[in-house]
Amino acid sequence: MTQRNLLGEVVSWLVVAALVFMLAQNMHLLRRVVAEVAAGRTAVQTPARDPTPLAESRTREGVELRADRRGHYEATIEINGRPMEAMVDTGATEVSLTYEDARNAGIFLRDSDFTGRAQTANGLARIAPVMLERVEVGSILVRNVRANVGEPGAMRTNLLGMSFLQRLQKFEIRSGTLLLQD
Repeated sequence: MTQRNLLGEVVSWLVVAALVFMLAQNMHLLRRVVAEVAAGRTAVQTPARDPTPLAESRTREGVELRADRRGHYEATIEINGRPMEAMVDTGATEVSLTYEDARNAGIFLRDSDFTGRAQTANGLARIAPVMLERVEVGSILVRNVRANVGEPGAMRTNLLGMSFLQRLQKFEIRSGTLLLQD
């Protein structure tokens, strides 16, 4: 193999590595695009322009979330400035994040950080207690929110639990719409 061919191989592998790195850093955007396409929506908004999903709207009263076809309330939330999807869960004591989304939000954990236990849809899992600097839903911002992070692979969905909701002025359901007020 000539030196020119070897250089071409190295450059090719560097390009592949850069593409994989960019894909990994923007996985939350890719998941959102796939979800939008699967739902039959053709106009996909990226979080950089507007982090509000189609089921969420801002009103002068606060943020409104419409129930999905399963009756769940989901929202694009921002944890420490990073957008991610979460299901509102009044039965969850705290905000709960998947390991993967926590990493995307700059929360890096060691195995020794997983000191708690929680019942998840997948069974009993180890969790790591954390404090979130910022949790945002639309125009609502709450600082210093207690949360936990599930061990890798333990959770599939982020939960917006009571450690966030109880800090609001009000949250209520009206005709299939969840209203959040700060």
